[in-house]
Amino acid sequence: MKITLSIFLLISSLYTCVIAQTRTYEILEDEDQNLINDLTSTFKDQSIPFLLSPFVRHSIDTSMLDIPHLEKDYRFEKVKFKMQNNESKLLNRNDFLLILNPDSLIKYESIDNAESFEDPVLENISKYYGKMGICEFRRIIYSQNREYAIIEYWMNCGFLCGFGEVVLMKKKNNHWTKYRPLVLSES
Repeated sequence: MKITLSIFLLISSLYTCVIAQTRTYEILEDEDQNLINDLTSTFKDQSIPFLLSPFVRHSIDTSMLDIPHLEKDYRFEKVKFKMQNNESKLLNRNDFLLILNPDSLIKYESIDNAESFEDPVLENISKYYGKMGICEFRRIIYSQNREYAIIEYWMNCGFLCGFGEVVLMKKKNNHWTKYRPLVLSES
């Protein structure tokens, strides 16, 4: 009986670890991880009641960016703005904001909450983590010489509640510093 139970528990744990997780995500490279960490460190209030989304996905919204200026002055390539890979990347460490469990986010996103104005992700973040929102990052664009980077983040705190920016970052002494905001957004 004990052997049968042990085999059953082993098989069920393998099923949960391998089969239940149907999505695979490539982990961000160290440079991307460090860039997001360095930008997060600049948030004025380090007690911001937000979690960090474990996924970096979607392209930066370039509709408000002066691409010719970025090409000329900061050595970006126009092709990088047009031909970005849109696969999700997994962020697995950050020193300033707690990263939400990736499986939890997938589960919360799949909840159908059509009859309510409540966002199921934010509802569960509040319920299980005691936080009021989630910080999401877009795919990073690097200049040709990798001295500059453009990164977009959005703090989502609910229906018509959020703020974020598209930021030009500069690498200095092996750390990324916030060079200047390119677009500020608030809802």
